[in-house]
Amino acid sequence: MLVEGQSRVSKSKLRRILWLIIAILVATKLYVARLQWIHHQSHPSIVGSSGKNHKIAGFHESHPVTSSLRTKHKHVELQNNHYVHNNNDSTFRKNSSDQPKWAYAFLIAACDPDMPLTYRNYIYNILVAANLLDSDPTNPSKGDVILMIQFTTKTNATRLPDSDLAWLQNTTLPNNSNRKIRIHYLPLVIRDNFYLAQLEKFRILELTEYSRILYLDADVMPLCNLDYLFELSENGKLRPNVVLAGFTEPSQGGFFLLETKDGYYQELLEIVERREQLTEWNDTLGWGAVMDEAWHGIPSGQTKQNGTLSARTSTRWGFHGGFADQGLLYYWTRFHRQNVSIIFLDRIEHWENGNLQESLSPPPQWLLGRTCLPKRMDGRRHYGSVVVPTFLNHVPHRDFIHFTGSRKPWEKKVYEFPKTMNGVKSSHDYWYYNLGLISENYKKENPTTLDQPTLPLRWARPKLGRFPTLRSMVRTIDKKKELALRRQQQQQQQPEKEG
Repeated sequence: MLVEGQSRVSKSKLRRILWLIIAILVATKLYVARLQWIHHQSHPSIVGSSGKNHKIAGFHESHPVTSSLRTKHKHVELQNNHYVHNNNDSTFRKNSSDQPKWAYAFLIAACDPDMPLTYRNYIYNILVAANLLDSDPTNPSKGDVILMIQFTTKTNATRLPDSDLAWLQNTTLPNNSNRKIRIHYLPLVIRDNFYLAQLEKFRILELTEYSRILYLDADVMPLCNLDYLFELSENGKLRPNVVLAGFTEPSQGGFFLLETKDGYYQELLEIVERREQLTEWNDTLGWGAVMDEAWHGIPSGQTKQNGTLSARTSTRWGFHGGFADQGLLYYWTRFHRQNVSIIFLDRIEHWENGNLQESLSPPPQWLLGRTCLPKRMDGRRHYGSVVVPTFLNHVPHRDFIHFTGSRKPWEKKVYEFPKTMNGVKSSHDYWYYNLGLISENYKKENPTTLDQPTLPLRWARPKLGRFPTLRSMVRTIDKKKELALRRQQQQQQQPEKEG
């Protein structure tokens, strides 16, 4: 009797669990259908009234197509299977006689004007960066400063709000009153995630009016004029492409210099398309090359038994960001263009035609002597709240600070701007000191606006998170394949309708 009773109870519980699962599945299906309906209503340019699918940026087919479309972001032309963005922003100068041949480029992706706290502090950082590039009045930077803006797929915005534009274009920077930040709007991607945003960095290759572009993440603060990297790359001391090795990767995706030429971005898109034919990531093949020679990271500070500093090394692509920007950067410069200088703390490696041509250790004086910081704040370099003495005498690492993760200045509570350099004790202080100078100019030039930074700065978690994931990569590739299949099916149905 006890066993039979227990059996009845178990069956009853099982029925309830099954009905609960069915209810959850039905509710989930209804919720997904609702989201798809909302997405369709808010994205009419993706599926037109005729039922035809239109391609959007970040999706590439295997057959060349020539067409044009209007997305909710400016005019985009589809040529030879890829998108070419016609930037009509009057602040972006093309092919003019006074065009600088170099540029510093930043990117803010998934920008949502309805949620300014997710991106506004990055705008502040770019203003600080632009100001510090001109920190030496006798040697201001000769390069343009470009901010690439890519809006979230969940907004209909086509330009930044006036309040943001006032900061970027109507504020006199203390170190150079002529410095203006040029805004370059990018087309939408197929979905908002960190993986796709990381690949959008390489749109700097489209800006072929410049011979070299130095890309910096939007949370990087240069400490002074970095034009010497352009000069050394142009005169042959450094190769046309320059990357910095990291602690856990052979190339840092937050700071790199690339040569631009017509057709380069098309080539890179084809590399991405070829890699994404396989959904799963392959640590051996990576972006398309099996490594015969191992890559090396910079010393981590840990010491081996023989007394030398240890550094990560491998012939596999499983390093941090290997499936995203850092792996693509390494493949593009070392295996595709085959012309890159990789800078470590203690040496420089020159790679040409797939082989290591030269290793200079220690780096020669033509690099060490070009640092733009003959003096350092209180004799030390700070990295957020962590002092990194290994960067003290290494160029160019000592000339910029990357506020990675949660070490960003605006994520620390500060209640007043340092009024003088005497109050600057860390890189965070230095950031707030420069923002305070810029803010004073903004108040003078925009006295009626209430849109001014108040301390402590408010912020919200970035919409895309802080790093790419393999899951977001897989979802993106699956979405691209789904769109490709849908378009193929519609192309096959089109002749039947016409007939």
